[in-house]
Amino acid sequence: EPRMKPMSAERRSRILPTGVGALLLVVMGGVLTAGFRLATQMKSSFASLQTASALQWQPPLIAQQLTTVPDRLGGRTYIGQTVADLKSAIGTFDRDLARLAQELGGSSQLAQAQLLWRQLQPVLAPVANLDGQPYVDSVESGSPLSRGGLALYGDVKRAQLFTRENTRNLQALLAGVSAELQG
Repeated sequence: EPRMKPMSAERRSRILPTGVGALLLVVMGGVLTAGFRLATQMKSSFASLQTASALQWQPPLIAQQLTTVPDRLGGRTYIGQTVADLKSAIGTFDRDLARLAQELGGSSQLAQAQLLWRQLQPVLAPVANLDGQPYVDSVESGSPLSRGGLALYGDVKRAQLFTRENTRNLQALLAGVSAELQG
């Protein structure tokens, strides 16, 4: 029957540092994992804060671009680029707002901003999706507004009124979202 030998002092002195080293590796791994998670969360929060901060300045920009459309219509100048810029600003705002909502989830101010934006979109759409020429070229009368141009002018005026009433509210809601993220 084999007998177990008692562990030598030399062997015991090697096991203790090895055990302590292994324990330190486990603790350091846990700390690094927690730090990585915190850094990832902070990076995500920072990105959301940047998006929210940028978004709060988009409604006044959209309102400003909307204001140039009737000026160009009145001056009978080319409005294609103005409408394209408006459409681009609307698309950027829509995309960034959706991304922020996906990142943040349940912010009540963000939900209110989304609701207000959903109300604004159908009012802006007829202007941003201009189809056709707003002028009729005529030798006798110059370039009067076409039927589509008159409709566009009415759409712009409705959009301006609705935007004027709601831009500050939308901007304030988005500023509130930014403040929540800063907190």
